[in-house]
Amino acid sequence: MFHNNDEIWVKEISRMSLNEPSELKTPDPWFVYIAKAHTGRYYVGITNNPSRRLEKHNAGQGSQFARDQGPFELAYISSPLESRSDARKREIQVKGWSRIKKEKLISREWS
Repeated sequence: MFHNNDEIWVKEISRMSLNEPSELKTPDPWFVYIAKAHTGRYYVGITNNPSRRLEKHNAGQGSQFARDQGPFELAYISSPLESRSDARKREIQVKGWSRIKKEKLISREWS
C-alpha cells in the first residue's frame, strides 16, 4: 500500500524518461582536502566543492581554525568519494596522521 509521499514519488518516476539521463541526477561526489595556511599549518576537511569551500575559508567563514589561520591555498584534493560518510571517514584518518605523512600525501608519495 502506498503512502501519499510514495505515490508522488511513483508519479515522478513514471513521468521521467529513462532516455534522458540529465533528469536522473546522481549525488555530487565528496572530497577530502588539505588547505595550507599562510602560517604553514594544514587544515583537513571535506566538501563536495573544493574551490567554493576554499573561498569560504578565505572569506572567514567556517571553523575557528580557518578564521584564525587563513588565508589558505589548496594543497591536496582527494579522488572523488561516493558519499559524505566515506569522505568523513577518510578525513578522520588523515587528521590523525603526522605532518610528514600529510606532506607525503600532498606530494602523492602516499595514498
